[in-house]
Amino acid sequence: MAEEEKKKRVVVESLGWLTESSIMPKFVGPGRTAGILDNDEHKHFVREVHEEVNQARERLSELKLRRQEQAAADREKLRQAYLRKQVEKLKSASKTEQA
Repeated sequence: MAEEEKKKRVVVESLGWLTESSIMPKFVGPGRTAGILDNDEHKHFVREVHEEVNQARERLSELKLRRQEQAAADREKLRQAYLRKQVEKLKSASKTEQA
């Protein structure tokens, strides 16, 4: 295996597009590796994530508002139906009393 690793290093060094640290990243802590992302890339990814989160929050707020408006409209329809029913009951009760 040692010979294979030496061959890999020779190939990598001759190509010049990979470094030893990219093949064998240095472990810094649990789940973290050093040298994989540079600082600018990291900032870029963080900004993208924040932007996506903000967009998701906006969509969620709009959805919540629409649901609240729909619930209010449904409650109003039910209230109107209840009031109509009560008026019909009162009318029928007054007709039976008059008769």
